[in-house]
Amino acid sequence: GQASMAAGGAGVGYGVTWQEISGSNSAINLRYIGLSAPIGGVVNVATGNADLAVHDVATSGYTDVDGTFKPLGNIDGLNVAWIATDTSATTTLTPAQINAGLGTVMLQRYAVPLSNVGDPLGPPVAAGLDGAVGGASDAPVTLAAIGRNVVTASEEHLSGDSIVAWLDENNAVHANLFTANGTPITTASGAIAGGVNLDNLGTAAATGKVEVISDGASFILAWATANGV
Repeated sequence: GQASMAAGGAGVGYGVTWQEISGSNSAINLRYIGLSAPIGGVVNVATGNADLAVHDVATSGYTDVDGTFKPLGNIDGLNVAWIATDTSATTTLTPAQINAGLGTVMLQRYAVPLSNVGDPLGPPVAAGLDGAVGGASDAPVTLAAIGRNVVTASEEHLSGDSIVAWLDENNAVHANLFTANGTPITTASGAIAGGVNLDNLGTAAATGKVEVISDGASFILAWATANGV
């Protein structure tokens, strides 16, 4: 299956995520690698079955910051995004959409607790959208009802913001941005057409995958269209 890797938001360790397939079952798993060795065992992020396929995993880091965006250094955070495709008899997806890998866009954050000197104290623990363990909810978050080719990146050294982007059923590019504590920077996901307001950006038909990176102070999204990149 697919695999992804990213450094934790505090720059201490890194997370490796991958898809496992066994017969008609699928799973998304995570392993955290500390300063010199793995910390804890394999963490199951999501589990599929004959009626649900989990796939297209993507990973980035996040960290906790104070009001001035100064890293607090309490956690080494990881964003894990994936697609969950309903293949059951009652699915609302068409066969063509299932074959294209469309499904629900999911996000789960994990926090690795750090000591006062920045050493990992244990394995990753599920955290909510706020990035904190034991907050309002530590369950996975649904970002969109239908999408494919999800990607994620983080601006770990300045603001701690994170972005998750994907393509919808019409090949339009969408994105959600979050602050380090999970507050949405946009009030709604919008199709990206080159503007700066992610709430209302029109449509940009992509002919391939969308890619995203952080340049240290902002995010850069790129995708191919019929007229070029």
